[in-house]
Amino acid sequence: MKKRKGVSLQTKIIVLIVAIIMTIILVLTGLFAKMEYEQTQNNMGTLALQVANTVSLMPSLRDAFKEDDPSAVIQPLIEKVRKDVGAEFIVIGNTDSIRYAHPDEKKIGKKMIGEDNDRAILHGESYISEATGSLGPSLRGKSPIFDLNGDIMGVVSVGFLVDDLKEAAFNNMKTVLIVSAGAILFGISCGVLLAKNIRKDILGLEPYEIASLYHERNAILSSVKEGIIAIDENGLITMLNPAARNILNIEKDGLNKLKALFQIQIFIES
Repeated sequence: MKKRKGVSLQTKIIVLIVAIIMTIILVLTGLFAKMEYEQTQNNMGTLALQVANTVSLMPSLRDAFKEDDPSAVIQPLIEKVRKDVGAEFIVIGNTDSIRYAHPDEKKIGKKMIGEDNDRAILHGESYISEATGSLGPSLRGKSPIFDLNGDIMGVVSVGFLVDDLKEAAFNNMKTVLIVSAGAILFGISCGVLLAKNIRKDILGLEPYEIASLYHERNAILSSVKEGIIAIDENGLITMLNPAARNILNIEKDGLNKLKALFQIQIFIES
Protein backbone atom coordinates (compact mmCIF):
# COMPACT_ATOMS: atom_id res chain seq x y z
CA MET A 1 0.00 0.00 0.00
CA LYS A 2 1.53 3.26 -1.11
CA LYS A 3 1.35 6.09 1.38
CA ARG A 4 0.75 9.60 0.22
CA LYS A 5 1.80 12.70 2.03
CA GLY A 6 -0.94 14.84 3.49
CA VAL A 7 -2.24 16.49 6.62
CA SER A 8 -2.65 13.91 9.36
CA LEU A 9 -5.97 13.22 11.05
CA GLN A 10 -4.55 14.39 14.37
CA THR A 11 -3.55 17.73 12.86
CA LYS A 12 -6.96 18.19 11.24
CA ILE A 13 -8.78 17.52 14.52
CA ILE A 14 -6.51 19.85 16.49
CA VAL A 15 -6.84 22.63 13.91
CA LEU A 16 -10.62 22.25 13.81
CA ILE A 17 -11.02 22.30 17.60
CA VAL A 18 -8.63 25.23 18.02
CA ALA A 19 -10.34 27.15 15.21
CA ILE A 20 -13.77 26.65 16.81
CA ILE A 21 -12.54 27.58 20.29
CA MET A 22 -10.60 30.62 19.07
CA THR A 23 -13.56 31.86 17.02
CA ILE A 24 -15.87 31.61 20.03
CA ILE A 25 -13.29 33.15 22.37
CA LEU A 26 -12.51 36.02 19.97
CA VAL A 27 -16.20 36.84 19.55
CA LEU A 28 -16.88 36.69 23.29
CA THR A 29 -13.69 38.59 24.14
CA GLY A 30 -14.56 41.27 21.59
CA LEU A 31 -18.04 41.68 23.06
CA PHE A 32 -16.66 41.75 26.60
CA ALA A 33 -13.97 44.28 25.60
CA LYS A 34 -16.62 46.55 24.12
CA MET A 35 -18.79 46.25 27.24
CA GLU A 36 -15.78 46.77 29.53
CA TYR A 37 -14.64 49.86 27.64
CA GLU A 38 -18.14 51.35 27.69
CA GLN A 39 -18.43 50.64 31.42
CA THR A 40 -15.01 52.17 32.12
CA GLN A 41 -15.90 55.16 29.95
CA ASN A 42 -19.18 55.61 31.80
CA ASN A 43 -17.49 55.33 35.22
CA MET A 44 -14.73 57.81 34.36
CA GLY A 45 -17.17 60.19 32.71
CA THR A 46 -19.36 60.12 35.82
CA LEU A 47 -16.33 60.68 38.05
CA ALA A 48 -15.16 63.60 35.90
CA LEU A 49 -18.60 65.21 36.07
CA GLN A 50 -18.88 64.73 39.83
CA VAL A 51 -15.45 66.30 40.39
CA ALA A 52 -16.33 69.19 38.07
CA ASN A 53 -19.56 69.83 39.97
CA THR A 54 -17.76 69.69 43.32
CA VAL A 55 -14.94 72.01 42.22
CA SER A 56 -17.40 74.52 40.74
CA LEU A 57 -19.05 74.87 44.17
CA MET A 58 -15.82 75.62 46.06
CA PRO A 59 -16.13 79.05 47.75
CA SER A 60 -12.37 79.63 47.48
CA LEU A 61 -12.62 79.17 43.71
CA ARG A 62 -15.41 81.74 43.43
CA ASP A 63 -13.46 84.20 45.56
CA ALA A 64 -10.33 83.73 43.45
CA PHE A 65 -12.15 85.00 40.36
CA LYS A 66 -12.34 88.42 42.06
CA GLU A 67 -8.56 88.64 42.45
CA ASP A 68 -6.39 90.73 40.15
CA ASP A 69 -4.46 87.55 39.25
CA PRO A 70 -6.96 84.66 39.63
CA SER A 71 -4.56 82.02 38.33
CA ALA A 72 -2.09 82.71 41.16
CA VAL A 73 -4.69 81.44 43.65
CA ILE A 74 -6.57 78.93 41.48
CA GLN A 75 -3.59 77.04 39.99
CA PRO A 76 -2.12 75.59 43.23
CA LEU A 77 -5.60 74.96 44.63
CA ILE A 78 -6.80 73.04 41.56
CA GLU A 79 -3.54 71.11 41.10
CA LYS A 80 -3.90 69.69 44.61
CA VAL A 81 -7.47 68.58 43.84
CA ARG A 82 -6.36 67.07 40.51
CA LYS A 83 -3.66 64.97 42.15
CA ASP A 84 -6.04 63.83 44.87
CA VAL A 85 -8.71 62.55 42.42
CA GLY A 86 -6.22 61.21 39.85
CA ALA A 87 -7.60 63.18 36.90
CA GLU A 88 -5.39 63.84 33.89
CA PHE A 89 -6.33 67.49 34.01
CA ILE A 90 -8.58 70.02 35.70
CA VAL A 91 -8.83 73.23 33.76
CA ILE A 92 -10.52 76.37 35.03
CA GLY A 93 -11.56 79.01 32.51
CA ASN A 94 -13.49 82.27 32.52
CA THR A 95 -16.49 83.09 30.35
CA ASP A 96 -14.13 83.71 27.42
CA SER A 97 -12.60 80.23 27.91
CA ILE A 98 -9.28 81.76 29.01
CA ARG A 99 -7.44 79.36 31.30
CA TYR A 100 -6.84 80.19 34.96
CA ALA A 101 -5.56 76.72 35.81
CA HIS A 102 -3.96 73.94 33.78
CA PRO A 103 -1.53 71.04 34.51
CA ASP A 104 0.91 72.71 32.12
CA GLU A 105 1.44 76.19 33.56
CA LYS A 106 2.70 77.45 30.19
CA LYS A 107 -0.86 77.12 28.86
CA ILE A 108 -2.37 79.34 31.56
CA GLY A 109 -3.74 82.57 30.05
CA LYS A 110 -4.42 80.90 26.70
CA LYS A 111 -7.78 79.87 25.33
CA MET A 112 -9.19 76.43 26.12
CA ILE A 113 -9.21 73.94 23.23
CA GLY A 114 -12.00 71.56 22.33
CA GLU A 115 -14.87 73.89 21.43
CA ASP A 116 -17.14 72.15 23.93
CA ASN A 117 -17.64 74.88 26.58
CA ASP A 118 -20.71 76.60 25.14
CA ARG A 119 -23.28 74.47 26.94
CA ALA A 120 -21.65 75.32 30.29
CA ILE A 121 -20.81 78.99 29.67
CA LEU A 122 -23.89 80.00 27.68
CA HIS A 123 -26.57 77.70 29.09
CA GLY A 124 -25.27 76.80 32.54
CA GLU A 125 -25.37 73.03 31.88
CA SER A 126 -23.28 70.32 33.49
CA TYR A 127 -22.45 67.49 31.10
CA ILE A 128 -19.98 64.89 29.84
CA SER A 129 -18.21 65.42 26.53
CA GLU A 130 -15.45 63.86 24.47
CA ALA A 131 -13.13 66.16 22.57
CA THR A 132 -9.50 66.68 21.60
CA GLY A 133 -7.64 69.26 23.66
CA SER A 134 -4.05 70.33 24.14
CA LEU A 135 -3.23 67.02 25.90
CA GLY A 136 -4.98 64.82 23.30
CA PRO A 137 -8.38 63.12 22.98
CA SER A 138 -10.10 63.05 26.36
CA LEU A 139 -13.35 62.36 28.18
CA ARG A 140 -14.44 65.45 30.10
CA GLY A 141 -16.85 66.52 32.78
CA LYS A 142 -17.95 70.14 32.35
CA SER A 143 -19.64 72.31 34.95
CA PRO A 144 -20.33 76.07 35.05
CA ILE A 145 -19.10 78.24 37.91
CA PHE A 146 -21.80 80.53 39.32
CA ASP A 147 -21.29 83.60 41.48
CA LEU A 148 -23.51 84.35 44.47
CA ASN A 149 -26.02 86.09 42.21
CA GLY A 150 -26.40 83.00 40.03
CA ASP A 151 -24.50 84.48 37.09
CA ILE A 152 -22.03 82.32 35.17
CA MET A 153 -18.46 83.44 35.81
CA GLY A 154 -16.46 80.51 34.40
CA VAL A 155 -16.23 76.80 33.66
CA VAL A 156 -14.57 73.75 35.20
CA SER A 157 -13.30 71.01 32.89
CA VAL A 158 -12.16 67.73 34.44
CA GLY A 159 -10.79 65.12 32.08
CA PHE A 160 -9.27 61.70 31.58
CA LEU A 161 -7.33 60.88 28.40
CA VAL A 162 -8.87 58.33 26.04
CA ASP A 163 -5.58 56.38 26.11
CA ASP A 164 -5.98 56.07 29.89
CA LEU A 165 -9.50 54.72 29.38
CA LYS A 166 -8.21 52.07 27.00
CA GLU A 167 -5.41 51.13 29.40
CA ALA A 168 -7.84 50.84 32.31
CA ALA A 169 -10.22 48.69 30.24
CA PHE A 170 -7.30 46.47 29.16
CA ASN A 171 -6.13 46.04 32.76
CA ASN A 172 -9.64 44.95 33.72
CA MET A 173 -9.56 42.37 30.91
CA LYS A 174 -6.29 40.69 31.89
CA THR A 175 -8.13 37.95 33.78
CA VAL A 176 -10.34 37.28 30.76
CA LEU A 177 -7.32 37.05 28.47
CA ILE A 178 -5.60 34.59 30.83
CA VAL A 179 -8.74 32.42 30.97
CA SER A 180 -9.00 32.59 27.17
CA ALA A 181 -5.40 31.43 26.76
CA GLY A 182 -6.09 28.59 29.19
CA ALA A 183 -9.19 27.59 27.20
CA ILE A 184 -7.16 27.46 23.99
CA LEU A 185 -4.49 25.25 25.61
CA PHE A 186 -7.22 23.03 27.04
CA GLY A 187 -8.77 22.74 23.58
CA ILE A 188 -5.44 21.76 22.05
CA SER A 189 -4.94 19.09 24.75
CA CYS A 190 -8.43 17.70 24.18
CA GLY A 191 -7.83 17.67 20.43
CA VAL A 192 -4.61 15.70 20.83
CA LEU A 193 -6.25 13.15 23.15
CA LEU A 194 -9.27 12.81 20.86
CA ALA A 195 -7.10 12.33 17.79
CA LYS A 196 -5.00 9.68 19.54
CA ASN A 197 -8.11 7.84 20.70
CA ILE A 198 -9.60 7.85 17.20
CA ARG A 199 -6.35 6.66 15.65
CA LYS A 200 -6.21 3.85 18.20
CA ASP A 201 -9.72 2.74 17.18
CA ILE A 202 -8.72 2.68 13.51
CA LEU A 203 -5.44 0.84 14.17
CA GLY A 204 -3.26 3.92 13.73
CA LEU A 205 -4.25 4.37 10.11
CA GLU A 206 -4.98 7.64 8.39
CA PRO A 207 -8.36 7.98 6.60
CA TYR A 208 -6.75 7.80 3.14
CA GLU A 209 -4.99 4.58 4.20
CA ILE A 210 -8.32 3.07 5.27
CA ALA A 211 -9.89 4.08 1.95
CA SER A 212 -6.95 2.53 0.09
CA LEU A 213 -7.32 -0.73 2.03
CA TYR A 214 -11.04 -0.79 1.32
CA HIS A 215 -10.49 -0.43 -2.44
CA GLU A 216 -7.75 -3.05 -2.42
CA ARG A 217 -9.98 -5.47 -0.50
CA ASN A 218 -12.83 -4.99 -2.96
CA ALA A 219 -10.47 -5.50 -5.89
CA ILE A 220 -9.14 -8.76 -4.40
CA LEU A 221 -12.58 -10.12 -3.51
CA SER A 222 -13.88 -9.29 -6.97
CA SER A 223 -10.97 -11.05 -8.68
CA VAL A 224 -11.06 -14.41 -6.85
CA LYS A 225 -13.19 -17.22 -8.32
CA GLU A 226 -14.14 -18.77 -4.98
CA GLY A 227 -17.26 -17.53 -3.24
CA ILE A 228 -16.59 -15.70 0.02
CA ILE A 229 -19.25 -14.90 2.61
CA ALA A 230 -18.48 -13.07 5.85
CA ILE A 231 -20.86 -13.42 8.83
CA ASP A 232 -20.61 -11.57 12.13
CA GLU A 233 -21.20 -12.99 15.62
CA ASN A 234 -24.93 -12.27 15.34
CA GLY A 235 -25.28 -14.27 12.15
CA LEU A 236 -25.58 -11.21 9.95
CA ILE A 237 -23.94 -11.29 6.52
CA THR A 238 -21.46 -8.45 6.41
CA MET A 239 -19.86 -9.21 3.03
CA LEU A 240 -20.67 -11.25 -0.07
CA ASN A 241 -18.28 -11.20 -3.02
CA PRO A 242 -19.46 -11.41 -6.69
CA ALA A 243 -18.34 -15.05 -7.03
CA ALA A 244 -20.52 -16.06 -4.07
CA ARG A 245 -23.48 -14.24 -5.62
CA ASN A 246 -23.01 -16.12 -8.87
CA ILE A 247 -22.58 -19.52 -7.18
CA LEU A 248 -25.69 -19.03 -5.04
CA ASN A 249 -27.50 -17.36 -7.92
CA ILE A 250 -28.41 -14.39 -5.73
CA GLU A 251 -29.41 -11.04 -7.13
CA LYS A 252 -29.06 -7.86 -5.13
CA ASP A 253 -32.77 -7.96 -4.31
CA GLY A 254 -32.41 -11.45 -2.90
CA LEU A 255 -29.63 -10.57 -0.50
CA ASN A 256 -32.02 -9.68 2.32
CA LYS A 257 -33.72 -13.09 1.98
CA LEU A 258 -30.36 -14.83 2.23
CA LYS A 259 -29.55 -12.87 5.36
CA ALA A 260 -32.85 -13.93 6.88
CA LEU A 261 -32.18 -17.60 6.05
CA PHE A 262 -28.79 -17.44 7.76
CA GLN A 263 -30.32 -15.89 10.86
CA ILE A 264 -33.08 -18.55 11.01
CA GLN A 265 -30.52 -21.34 10.57
CA ILE A 266 -28.36 -19.97 13.39
CA PHE A 267 -31.41 -19.63 15.64
CA ILE A 268 -32.42 -23.28 15.01
CA GLU A 269 -28.89 -24.58 15.63
CA SER A 270 -28.64 -22.68 18.89
